[in-house]
Amino acid sequence: MDSKILEYVIAVAENKSLSRTAEQFYLSQPILSRHVKNIEEELGVKLFERTHNQMLLTDAGRIYINNARAILYTEQKLLIDLENLRNENRSVIRVMVDPYLRPLFERAILPEFRGVFQACDVEIIDGNEKIADSFLKNKLARMAVLKGQQAAAGNSDIFFADELVLTLPREWDIPDAACANEVLRTLRQWCLLMEQSDPIMRECERRILKKNSAAADTIIEVEGSANLLRLVEQKKGAAILPLALAQASREPVTILHFDPTEDFYIYGMFTSPESFRKEEKFLLECIRKAYREMDRYMKRTTQR
Repeated sequence: MDSKILEYVIAVAENKSLSRTAEQFYLSQPILSRHVKNIEEELGVKLFERTHNQMLLTDAGRIYINNARAILYTEQKLLIDLENLRNENRSVIRVMVDPYLRPLFERAILPEFRGVFQACDVEIIDGNEKIADSFLKNKLARMAVLKGQQAAAGNSDIFFADELVLTLPREWDIPDAACANEVLRTLRQWCLLMEQSDPIMRECERRILKKNSAAADTIIEVEGSANLLRLVEQKKGAAILPLALAQASREPVTILHFDPTEDFYIYGMFTSPESFRKEEKFLLECIRKAYREMDRYMKRTTQR
């Protein structure tokens, strides 16, 4: 029997009214009356005594309503049990991702993974290399996608090798063939744009400034490396950025390399990669593929 019809009849019994029940389910009263009459004809008993303003249950009606409620309860419990079973069968991979890397992870990596493993959820945890080791050891994450100037020892894999560069407005008077080190040491009355909330980038910036005995007259802290680049384009100051980001500038900027090179890596850390399930192995391959494609793109851009 149609469970929706059971709901209609139970509601009529509770409301003791066809009109109120019709309004409740957005039905016309004649259609609702026909549903009730069809059931009575099918069962061969009267379920309701009809008075001029009420629908009252007969003895047969009370038996019918009690069983109808039991049927609906069983049906709802069946649906809930099946949903719980589906959820139990869904696996979850917890991945720590540096916020700087999250846009690429969500835009390029997750869609490819979900196209193959629809029943597996990927839970992203914001983090960085300072806390990743603890999360992995305590099994709060299975893998981590991080950035830094040195890839972690142990179970790690470099996805993308980059470098940090000094990025300046094109209009600044910089000697030809100058390297970033000497420019930092000789700049006067300049503004340094620094990452506000990224502890890894701030540590890199401070270390490079200290190594080159450089000190800016003004420091402006900005949220997000992409916003640092926008401000360089707007001639507000200089910034130390990954080369891949600096080369993505929409406006002409000056890019100066350090000597020796200030390496910068995007890398992964893992717990027991040999025990990875097939879903985890595929996710790792999606990550590697995304950064291989980025590397090829950057090489093509550099050669132009």
